[in-house]
Amino acid sequence: MTAEQKNLSRRWFPTVYDFSCFRNFLNTYAQSMKEKDSNFNYSSWARDLGLKATTSITMVLHGQRTCGPQIREKLERYFAFDDREKKYFDCLVRMDRFSDDERMKEMVLDELKRIAPKQVTTDLSEQEQSELKTWLESSLQQLSQKNVCSEQKIGSVINWLETQLADENIRSALKSHVSK
Repeated sequence: MTAEQKNLSRRWFPTVYDFSCFRNFLNTYAQSMKEKDSNFNYSSWARDLGLKATTSITMVLHGQRTCGPQIREKLERYFAFDDREKKYFDCLVRMDRFSDDERMKEMVLDELKRIAPKQVTTDLSEQEQSELKTWLESSLQQLSQKNVCSEQKIGSVINWLETQLADENIRSALKSHVSK
């Protein structure tokens, strides 16, 4: 699988933050890839990861082997995790090792909570949320059609949007456009 194909496959895949078990994350990824790409199999994945044997990944997936530092680092590179995602994934792997030690498991769970992005709560109705999502998708589609948001610029566009979507910028923009 080429780097471009891997990047495309990750767009539709949930983030590592959506999981509380690293094996569930990996198994969900593998299953999703099998459904999306008929050429995907454990052998090709092991090869993409730089593993010498397919059994290295399959034993981890099936809980027959722990995820050691070398495999963990290869997985982090494969998924192109940022620093925060690496810390989260590392915590998931450590939590698996401490499955019999409740005190250590609790410490890792606390660390996971600190690392994971904050869950957003809202008092917007489902209809309002749906309308906002439709508006956002439409806006992003328009940007894409104007080549403002090309494949090569995705990272830059995300960084720019993150700075522009700071609370104070949104509050100011909404106040200037919302009728009183």
